[in-house]
Order: sequence, then structure tokens, then C-alpha cells
Amino acid sequence: MGCWRKAGTFGRDNVEDRTRVTMVLASVGLSGMETVPIGNLSSGQTQRMLFARLVKQNASVILLNEPFLRIETATGHDLLAFIHH
Repeated sequence: MGCWRKAGTFGRDNVEDRTRVTMVLASVGLSGMETVPIGNLSSGQTQRMLFARLVKQNASVILLNEPFLRIETATGHDLLAFIHH
């Protein structure tokens, strides 16, 4: 999902993109989940994935609308620390 802007609708990922995705997922606590379908993620994992997508897309602005709704307290703390970093 985070590679779409660069690759386009019919584009393919490359080694650089896959490496960056692995690093970004590790930074939000989702190491090893690169191939897990989004529908199989818990609500906390989904929030982490959305934050990872923002980082992968190199977003200059992040708008958050109830980003900690329906997630565990520990995940909320992790994501706040991630934002501050």
C-alpha cells in the first residue's frame, strides 16, 4: 500500500521498496508481517500498518482522526512514541 504512489496502478515493487517496507514495518512493531493480508490484522496491527504506510510514503503531513480508538493501551503508547520520534 505504501508503494502505490511511486509504482502506480500496474507497477511492481523492487528490492529497494521491499527493503524499505521491511524496515518500516519493524519500526512500528510488525516485523515478519509483510505478507499478512490486511483483513487478518487486529485493530492495533492495522493502526500500526497505517503508520508504517505514512512513513513509507514519506508523508510531510499526518492528519490523525481518533488514531487510538479501539486499540490496546500499549499500542497507543508505542504509536505516540513513534510519532514523537
